[in-house]
Amino acid sequence: IPADEPQYGNLATVPFIPHLTTDIAYFRFHGRNRENWLKKGVETSLRYAYLYSDKELKEFLSPMNNISKRAKVTCAMFNNCHGGFAMRNALRLKEMISHPD
Repeated sequence: IPADEPQYGNLATVPFIPHLTTDIAYFRFHGRNRENWLKKGVETSLRYAYLYSDKELKEFLSPMNNISKRAKVTCAMFNNCHGGFAMRNALRLKEMISHPD
């Protein structure tokens, strides 16, 4: 499954299209920091300086649920590690999955 990352049309990024190709579903969240993603000379951690909103995380619940029905294992990995954002988003997504509205 391609990672979620800033989108620039056809330039340098792969769109997020949840498609299972093995029996392991691996969702990667890099953040959507368009300002720093392609900027040269930027510290690497600043490319991932992005905190997903609840609205953005909710967009992934349906695709993750659909894919997980066909996968043996489903994982989510947050790589937006700047400022502790990855841990905050991972815990929030876990909460949303455990207690859907």
